[in-house]
Amino acid sequence: MALSKKEKVTVFVVGFVIGTAALTLVYPLIKPQENAHPWREQTAAEGSFPYTFTDDYGRELTLNRQPRHYISLAPSITEIIYAMGLGDHIMAVTDFDEYPAEAKSLRERGGTVGSLNTPNQEMMLALQPDVIIGSDLTPITIYQQLQDPPRTVTVAFSHDSYEDVIKDIKQISLVLGTPGRGLELVHELEAKHDQIAQRLESVEDEPKRKAIVLYGIEENLLPGFSPGKDTWVGDLLEQSHAENIAGASKSGWGQLGLEGLLAAQPEVILVTDGRTPEEKQQLRERLNKLAAHPVWSQMPAVRNSRVVILPAGVFSIAGPRMVEAYEALARGVWPEAFRSGS
Repeated sequence: MALSKKEKVTVFVVGFVIGTAALTLVYPLIKPQENAHPWREQTAAEGSFPYTFTDDYGRELTLNRQPRHYISLAPSITEIIYAMGLGDHIMAVTDFDEYPAEAKSLRERGGTVGSLNTPNQEMMLALQPDVIIGSDLTPITIYQQLQDPPRTVTVAFSHDSYEDVIKDIKQISLVLGTPGRGLELVHELEAKHDQIAQRLESVEDEPKRKAIVLYGIEENLLPGFSPGKDTWVGDLLEQSHAENIAGASKSGWGQLGLEGLLAAQPEVILVTDGRTPEEKQQLRERLNKLAAHPVWSQMPAVRNSRVVILPAGVFSIAGPRMVEAYEALARGVWPEAFRSGS
């Protein structure tokens, strides 16, 4: 059962609902003052602007000067901007921004434009940012309606793989006039990625292990949603020398039935953890029931105690923390590759 983009947004926000009724009362309080940021003049290298490029909706865009004030329409974009040390330029984020703590604090202080697919356009127009950056989870019509060059330029990115994120970090750094910061972040991420890949070289001659990532276990012990082909988690799972059984017959995010999962005979099942102490406890109670379940108990992963709990946070966002997700998957599928001396 593959999901549409609209359904992907719904999956993304499960368990996380924040009211936005007071937004119109709050946003005047966070409207920037004239020359509020020390970047009063262009600091990018000479010749960097005007900068013309094409975003992932295929729109040709031009920035006449280095942007100073940003709005982020996606948690992944927020994480990238903060990871480049530019978070103090962000005027507002979305209701779903949790990381880093500074972004969550901004949201809680009223600096939120609401949801990804129906953000508060009135608020964004009032804030008059230089650039609005988001993802393809926000409809193109929103970007078109907010596009008001040269005052405000809207930009959309789409990242469904590790390489997509690396590419987008470089592109975002060019949009913001800070390519050096983008390259520094990319080099840091690729160094960590290479260290993990080198660990996996010790098992590259072994057959790939059949694995699946589940976003939780439902109350009736049905499998949660799983990433198939053309998803960033599916991409990282395949890079972990694993066969992603959720990608065998579908693309995007979907949900395998219990019988379908049994037929695939997973050797490793990786389940994302809960976010709250209550959710964590609930997951462990459900996992403890699998060995006695008539269907789950027939799966090699359950019989051989190869059900692994993954950290929740790093599997929520396709951003700089992807290398942490990659390591968690690689360790879950091939723990022997990470033992001392291996």
